[in-house]
Amino acid sequence: MELLLNYILKSSVWLTLFGTVYFLFLRNERYFFLNRLFLLGGMIASLLFPFITYRYTITVNPVQGTVTAELPVASYIEEVSIWTWQNILTGIIFAGAMILFFRAVIQIFKIILSMRHCPIEKYDNIKLIREHPFNTSFSFFTYVFVNPNMKEEETREIISHERAHIAQYHWIDLILIEWIRLFQWFNPMAWLYGQFIRQNHEYLADREAIHSTDNPAVYKATLLNQMVGGEVISLGNYFNYSLNKKRFIMMTNKSTSIISKLKPLVVLPCIVFVFYAFAEPKYQYISVLEPTTNEPGLISDMNGKTVKGMVVRENGEPLPGTSIVVAGTTAGTVSGKDGSFTLQNISKKSELVFSFVGYKTTKTPPEFGKNMKVVMQKDTIEIVPAVSISINKKEPKEKPLILVNGQEIPYEALEKIEPTEIKKIEVLKDKSAVMQYGDKGKNGVILIQTKLEKDGKKEKMVEARIQSTTVQPTFSIVQEMPRFPGGYKGLHDYILTNTHYPPKAKEAGIEGRVYVNFIISPNGKPTNIEVARSVHPLLDEEAKRVIASMPDWKPGKQRGKNVAVNYTLPVNFALNKTDSNSDQ
Repeated sequence: MELLLNYILKSSVWLTLFGTVYFLFLRNERYFFLNRLFLLGGMIASLLFPFITYRYTITVNPVQGTVTAELPVASYIEEVSIWTWQNILTGIIFAGAMILFFRAVIQIFKIILSMRHCPIEKYDNIKLIREHPFNTSFSFFTYVFVNPNMKEEETREIISHERAHIAQYHWIDLILIEWIRLFQWFNPMAWLYGQFIRQNHEYLADREAIHSTDNPAVYKATLLNQMVGGEVISLGNYFNYSLNKKRFIMMTNKSTSIISKLKPLVVLPCIVFVFYAFAEPKYQYISVLEPTTNEPGLISDMNGKTVKGMVVRENGEPLPGTSIVVAGTTAGTVSGKDGSFTLQNISKKSELVFSFVGYKTTKTPPEFGKNMKVVMQKDTIEIVPAVSISINKKEPKEKPLILVNGQEIPYEALEKIEPTEIKKIEVLKDKSAVMQYGDKGKNGVILIQTKLEKDGKKEKMVEARIQSTTVQPTFSIVQEMPRFPGGYKGLHDYILTNTHYPPKAKEAGIEGRVYVNFIISPNGKPTNIEVARSVHPLLDEEAKRVIASMPDWKPGKQRGKNVAVNYTLPVNFALNKTDSNSDQ
């Protein structure tokens, strides 16, 4: 919705630009065909230009004398509410568009009914309708509706005028502006623009009619007789539109200078200005950190290569959504639907970490020059019970003989025996069962010995309970990254507000960037806080302290489940070069 609203608003600005230029510089000029091209070009530009965005680069230097937080590259997914102001505004725009749409449908329906039920004449390759419910003369595509009260001589002049509309395909302009006005009904220029187009159409048709008539005075007299018009048809060119003194003045021939014909070029600098106004910045951050070849995990290897491959299950099927990161960094990607992945600028000394919920985390060096194939193995803990008895819900037709500690019990009582009380089970079949137990053993015999002493008391048992510890895999990139309260800006502001430059470090002139590794647990708490790159113990402890003091995050999610996500957050301690003793 936000993208659609943004497009509509940008389109409105473009239409307003062309309409304003036409109103200020072109509306009184007599090069009507050039004006039509300008107006038509403005409508097309308003539909296409919003898709074009100019981006300019801004180089950002680190601020000295402050503690700055450099946030890791991560994608945050905001919780979207239906009742946002963008959605409400878009809904209002669509509601207005639907009203205009149905109004146009009703008008077209009335015209179609007239075309079907009213007699149609052929008049010089024009479909002429004289008897109709409208009290005006207009053209609708190749049909010409003539006021039934007109005289024959006046009818010829009107047909000459409407023929010009049809021959010059003015209906194309009308359909285009009506379509734009559906979604720009709130823009006053959209309505004025439609008037500009219709007025220019009349100037073009008047000029053609004056040139083709034998008596221009009769044509002008016919216009005067049509001063009182009828219903306005939005998709039709009607004869009596804009009947005023100016329209008669525009019929006179007057030469146009070459300089006047250059007036449409005024729109060019305006186009540049609007493109610049809609331009979006592209920030390029300059790091003051010197490259350290001893820690390739934190600094990108500029001579790195591209790694491609596929992640599959043990059965060979692709495993989409697998997190692939370079160990020790936040650089990585997620495997696609077919399990494929691509990583660029990968150092030869680096290590790739593959992780997915329910699978063992796999670490492997990158393989260059060929497609890697990484097989993920399920992470399961197998627990084997001492005794397991499965009772079929459907009882057999021929029940075996059941003996518990030598005593016969009904078959149904077998379900009441606790598996932990069973010491031994023996099954006899066929001849061996019949030989020992006679006819009762023809369906088999089940001998069960429980853990009972001779006096009938249960043996002392020590239950060995297997406690399974759930191991939470740690991810670096997930489908929904953890989110600090307030988002990116909230995290940045929290670091700036709560980090205090240690006084002893300031006095000693100690500064630098501390890299802190920590894990956002499935419940959103920062845990396992460690310094990945140390500067000085004073700065290291302060960086760890501010991370530990953070409020709970919104935990990361992978395939709809809360998971632990690893973060690396650089905290920059920089002294003001002019006054290193000032409070930071």
